Amino acid sequence: MTIARRLLLILLPLALLAWAAAPARPQDSDEAEKSRLILYVEEQLSAPNRQIRLNGIRGTLSSDVRFESITIADEDGVWLTIVNPRLQWTRSALLRGRLNIESLTAERIDWPRMPRPDDSAPAPESAGLQFPELPVSVTIGELTVPEARFGEPVFGLASVLSLAGRLSLEGGSLDTILDIERLDGPGGRLSLEAAYEAGSTQLDIALSLEEPADGVVANLLNIPDRPDVALTVEGSGELERFNAALTFDVGGERTADGELVVTGANGSSERLLRFDLSGPISRILPEEHRAFFGPETALTADVVMHAENGFEIRRLALDSGALDINASGSILAGGFPRELSADITLRSADAAPVRLPLSGDPVTVGNGAITLRYGTDSPNSWKLDGAVSDIAFPGGTIEEVLIAGDGDIAGLDAPADRALTFGIDAEARGFRADDPAVAGAVGNQLDVSAEGNWSTDNPLRIENAAITGDTMRLTARGLIENLVFKGTSQVEAQDLNAFSLIAGRTLAGQAALAANGSIAIAGGAFDLTFDGTLSGARIGQDSADRLLAGDTKLTGGASRSADGLRFSDLNLANDQMNLRVDGTYATRSAALRVYGEIPELAAVIDDAAGRLTFDASLDKPDGSRRATPYDLVSQLTLTDARLSGRAVPSAELSFDGQIEEETLAGTLAGDGLVGGDAIDISAILARSTDTLSLKDLSARVGSATLTGELSIAEGKTNGQFSIAAPDISTVAALALSDASGALNGTATITGPSDSPNVSFDVRGSELTAAALRANAIAPVSVSATGSYQGNTVRLSQFSARNAQNLDFSGSGTIPLSGPGLSLRIAGSAPLGLAERFLAERGTQLTGTIRADATLGGSLASPSADGLFSLSGASATDPQANLKITDITGLAGLRGNTISITRLTGRVGGGSLSVSGTIGLAGTLPADLDIALSNATYSDGETIRTTLSGKLALSGPLTAGPLLSGQIDLLGTEITVPETIGSEVDLLPVRHVAPDSGTLRTLDRIAAVLPKTGDTTVQAPVRLNIVVNSPNRIFVRGRGIDAELGGRVRVSGPLDNPQPVGAFNLIRGRLSILSKRLQLTEGSITLTGSLDPMLNLEAQTSGDGILAYVGLSGRASDLSLDLSSSPELPEDEILARVLFGKSISSLSPLQIANLATAAASLASGGSGAGLSERIRQGIGVDDLDITQDKDGNIGVRAGKYVQDNVYLDVEAGQSGGEASINLDITDSLTARGTVDTEGDSKLGIFFEKDY
Repeated sequence: MTIARRLLLILLPLALLAWAAAPARPQDSDEAEKSRLILYVEEQLSAPNRQIRLNGIRGTLSSDVRFESITIADEDGVWLTIVNPRLQWTRSALLRGRLNIESLTAERIDWPRMPRPDDSAPAPESAGLQFPELPVSVTIGELTVPEARFGEPVFGLASVLSLAGRLSLEGGSLDTILDIERLDGPGGRLSLEAAYEAGSTQLDIALSLEEPADGVVANLLNIPDRPDVALTVEGSGELERFNAALTFDVGGERTADGELVVTGANGSSERLLRFDLSGPISRILPEEHRAFFGPETALTADVVMHAENGFEIRRLALDSGALDINASGSILAGGFPRELSADITLRSADAAPVRLPLSGDPVTVGNGAITLRYGTDSPNSWKLDGAVSDIAFPGGTIEEVLIAGDGDIAGLDAPADRALTFGIDAEARGFRADDPAVAGAVGNQLDVSAEGNWSTDNPLRIENAAITGDTMRLTARGLIENLVFKGTSQVEAQDLNAFSLIAGRTLAGQAALAANGSIAIAGGAFDLTFDGTLSGARIGQDSADRLLAGDTKLTGGASRSADGLRFSDLNLANDQMNLRVDGTYATRSAALRVYGEIPELAAVIDDAAGRLTFDASLDKPDGSRRATPYDLVSQLTLTDARLSGRAVPSAELSFDGQIEEETLAGTLAGDGLVGGDAIDISAILARSTDTLSLKDLSARVGSATLTGELSIAEGKTNGQFSIAAPDISTVAALALSDASGALNGTATITGPSDSPNVSFDVRGSELTAAALRANAIAPVSVSATGSYQGNTVRLSQFSARNAQNLDFSGSGTIPLSGPGLSLRIAGSAPLGLAERFLAERGTQLTGTIRADATLGGSLASPSADGLFSLSGASATDPQANLKITDITGLAGLRGNTISITRLTGRVGGGSLSVSGTIGLAGTLPADLDIALSNATYSDGETIRTTLSGKLALSGPLTAGPLLSGQIDLLGTEITVPETIGSEVDLLPVRHVAPDSGTLRTLDRIAAVLPKTGDTTVQAPVRLNIVVNSPNRIFVRGRGIDAELGGRVRVSGPLDNPQPVGAFNLIRGRLSILSKRLQLTEGSITLTGSLDPMLNLEAQTSGDGILAYVGLSGRASDLSLDLSSSPELPEDEILARVLFGKSISSLSPLQIANLATAAASLASGGSGAGLSERIRQGIGVDDLDITQDKDGNIGVRAGKYVQDNVYLDVEAGQSGGEASINLDITDSLTARGTVDTEGDSKLGIFFEKDY
């Protein structure tokens, strides 16, 4: 609202009072009439954010009326006061259509500030364009305000003015004088004298403004440095021969000169009008806008006014620094254009971007040009072309805007047949928004188009109008008449995901809305019927997504007129819900009803079922005053329902009260049953803009009771609440939660309303909930005391304890936003609480972790500093058959880094230790050292090993860290299974209502069963590990007794390791029945699992053949391969190897033994043999029963004395010998032998694998 409009408000109360007083009824007493008129005036001029009060009326309404004051106020208080206003007038003159005011005066006007912007809801009535019907004549003999005080916010500086003048408007003639003088500071004066005589058409005008520096006008216009200002406008003459001149001086220099000259055209009825205005007006503008206007700006117009045939624009030119306009044309009588030609260019002299003269953040344009040719190139057509490039504005840029239009012109010489067609297309290309949310919603391009026509005595017809973007499309079709559009419009969005960033949540679905009816272009009136569909909508909230599932339809109508808003069966519905609005809503009447229904809550909310309805009505009798409150009654009802497994036959929450402007007052009430427990709720509520009152709150739900009251008034808050709940389960059911336990507490609220202080004391015992039970956390007892103020929680103390030795306590300050977090926490917790995070592996944890930490920073970006210790802990992983015992540890947390000082444990008689750091930000960067010492590991089936080594884990834990180092295998046993694994499937068992213990057992069983589906790790650990074992890798079982050794480097990802090298055969044999075959080749390859790949081969001769026996595959699933030279069938090869003759020559007993040998090789024997049990008993690494060619029996045993020294002893009927192997290097070995005869041998051997 401008200052001029607000000045009008000063006069409106008195003028409207005079108007309303005109038809005064003789039977009314004077006092009754005064009251009626004051109420009428106040109500007509007041609004929700504008309250006008006429205070202390005195005198006689018919001739002399006075007030103590007139005030205008908003939510922040009075912003304008008129002191002792007085109106002396002749009321009877109104009966003759004359407003005759002898004197309109006020002692003083106080205007300390501008009114607060009106952010209240718009009035339900449409405004429309209406002009008041003035009386035939208006006369104000005296208008006097000797003192008007303005605060600095009004003009930009505090000032005191005086106002004096008079006004006469009668019979089309005008005579007025106005004089405004500044009384404080440097002074200044504005005077206006204007007179117009209708008979002679004589017009005289004299306007003079003179102000020294820092004057009112310089501040209003925001002229730099606030210099002195002088303005004069003088003109005199009959309208056919009128001359007026304008001068504007700023700081003693001429800033603008202007002249208006009207002359007759050689005695004809035509008038020639010439207007010139020029000068360096950029000097009074801020520096950033001066380039647009340049050093000189000139506006020139030459117009010929025809008495009966319109007018002709011979020239219209604007010449400024960046903008040039040249136009000409002619307009027929009635306003229809015959010819128009316009050229508009926008560019700077130095080709730099042009900043437009707009307030606020800068808007710049590279250059632009627009050309219009209407009836000039062709009398029957028109054309428009334009382009503006490189547009930059706050928040984005547009590469180019193109506009093109054309159409036909007809019937220029026949007023009844005049017609015009048009087609306009505009395109904005290369839109770039700084805000990704805006960019996603708008897209890269926007097109605007419109087609239609107009003809005499007919409305403007829009055949097709559209605004089309990358994300949505708006179309319209209809008629425009008297600034009212009548037709159909539609908006479509094919993918709501484009608006996700704008909404701050992930959206999905399609939307389309069609509206048919009328819309007033000005005033806000409309009368529309709707047909809309929302399909597949999702907003990222489960219950809302389920509520909007499928197609949601909007139907019905709504209208806004001078009588207010009307809704006609406006309905939003789908299969899950229905919302309907019907009725009227206006300032002085209302009959509005809102009804909503969710027939089945189970379709929308888990753990809920039943029917939910909402019914509200807003009423005000017809003819009520504006200030009469609306009656509001609302009711939320739940019937035939279940909440968290509890039956709710019925439950109801209602409000019965009134709304007056922004004040709501009434009573809350609720009742019903939940699981057999009664609900009883009551309270008295009152709420306005800056006050709130909640009295006599009493809420009883089952055994839980909440009582209290709250008051916010005059900037202060007071309230007390208490809860006593022996069992919160019924309350939890209403909140759709499964919880139980006792809760008691109090809260006291005091302090300023904009920052109240809430002191609380809460204690709970045996509290549990579904989430706690799911994590096997026993019921918890908690307590907390503290306060809340200024968006900060201050905990004097808090504690949490349960029967599982969970015990934490602390205190501190918690800002809910911003820095200042300071929270001390100390206590302990059982490691078993973390088992849920390892449930898929079935891992079991025991032990206790203790913490003493301080949190700082903010909730959004916390930092921690503290110590954590671990003692008496163990971890068992059934999938890996790994158990770590005696785990102890000490770690520190500083900021975003955990420093592990010590973490040790026992693994199979050995030890494991970890130290280093782990970052808690981003990808969790780690730098850990891992040490193994004589740790023994067995998978329980295939492999058992003792190992030592040092490893390092470095890099981001969530993005593929690197595990590097060396592992030394001190002794490894690989057992080839002797029997075939069982293939029997488990019977399917369905557990009916298992208890929590059974469920945990089933979860652990499921964790160790083979997994199905994709188990690919998103960011597997990368490997660079050397596995070193020069010897002592023994492979035994299924007749195999072999020793291997070597060195392997393993690289690549953990789920696909790439080994380089192998463990190769040192010595070994394969026993088949009584036949001993020496292994000639062998290797072990690592494949990423604990079931390595074996490749063993023995070579022997017999009965004229050279036979090869090969065993290959995983240790758990070896396959036999027999070959020979010359080539023979496998059974023939096996017969000649074992018995030295063809299978055709075998006896039945030998054939049976042959079959037994084949089965043994294929599937293993019946278990460990006698020699294996003896070897294990006497503790040697190798034990074998031998037989020489003469049938003599012997025994051979071997053992590693040191890692590189192997002792072998053989004794039999024919004597014995002892040998020793010394591995000098991986390729160089020294061997020595001594027998019972006293002979000895010594040799050095070099071996190299290729």
